[in-house]
Amino acid sequence: MIGFKPFYISDEGEAVRSEYDPALTSPQLANSFQELIREVAVLSIANYKNMLFFRGQILDHTYKTSERSTLYPSIYRNAEPTEIHARFDVLDSISEEIVNVLDLSLKQSKEVLHRRKFIKWAILQHYEVCPTPFIDLTQSLHVACSFALHNNNNNYGYIYVIGLPYSSSRIAMDAEQELVVVRLLSICPPEALRPHFQEGYVAGTLDITYKYNKKLELDFNKRLIKKFKIPNKTEFWGEGFNKIPINQLFPDEDDTVLKSLQGLKDRSHRMARSGDIGLFIENWSKLEKQILQKGSKEKQRAVSFGSAIDNLIKMKKIDRKTATSLENLRTFRNSLVHRTEEVEQERLSKELSLLKDLMKQLD
Repeated sequence: MIGFKPFYISDEGEAVRSEYDPALTSPQLANSFQELIREVAVLSIANYKNMLFFRGQILDHTYKTSERSTLYPSIYRNAEPTEIHARFDVLDSISEEIVNVLDLSLKQSKEVLHRRKFIKWAILQHYEVCPTPFIDLTQSLHVACSFALHNNNNNYGYIYVIGLPYSSSRIAMDAEQELVVVRLLSICPPEALRPHFQEGYVAGTLDITYKYNKKLELDFNKRLIKKFKIPNKTEFWGEGFNKIPINQLFPDEDDTVLKSLQGLKDRSHRMARSGDIGLFIENWSKLEKQILQKGSKEKQRAVSFGSAIDNLIKMKKIDRKTATSLENLRTFRNSLVHRTEEVEQERLSKELSLLKDLMKQLD
């Protein structure tokens, strides 16, 4: 995504562009909800060319090597490229199944869900089924503050003010800013209650999955305008305001979409765990990357997996038997990702052992 430098209002009452990185600056303390609203109102005027969104967190997560706040979508957090690739494999598999799992009353909802990848990802992200390239946001400061303080045993919660391009559609794709913003209230079926109660949005970097040049370009701290910390006290809310009850932020008892997605969530966790399934998917991603790199050196351009195998045979780096083993492993990988419940443990252990042997052979 393309970053920008936010504007602030100077003591002279003029909008001036910041010389500082908001992600590196200390969060500003807002002692009350009303004070926070007033501060955000000034930011909204100063940054009128952007639509303001909010995110509430219990902790201010930062890079290990600096104090810069990080706002990565869940699929990119704490992971190396091969693991991110494996997470996308899981996401692709779960996305294919969501249409069959959700029992939706409106025909339009079914048709749109079947066609639009971003809608599938948005629902999976908002219901925490599996990691996605999207980050959860809201246009409600009240909702963001409630998220920052719920289940918070610390003295403060944190609010992030993020600027994104204006949009007039439910799925807004801005090619110049390399951003996609999805308004959940407009794309989620009426059976999905969470997005409606949370005034939810999701946003991500356009057209980028696990193939990226620099991971930093995927961090939403590039769109950060300001961060605040708010005291974890009842007095923060003041007269007339209260923290939104948890059963209203998460109306799970009546949310049929949540219940329908539980099986997919369990499957996602099974595929992502540190057991044999997760290990196979992660190691396959490493092997696939290795094959593509070795098999494309001759032509110095990207090739398909099959073409890479053919090139390696021509370069006499592998024989026909190894090539057949790789193709068979690839077929098994597809079965594991798309029909996980049909794969028996004995077969999985055998294929995992073969995968490890081939990795050593090709290293």
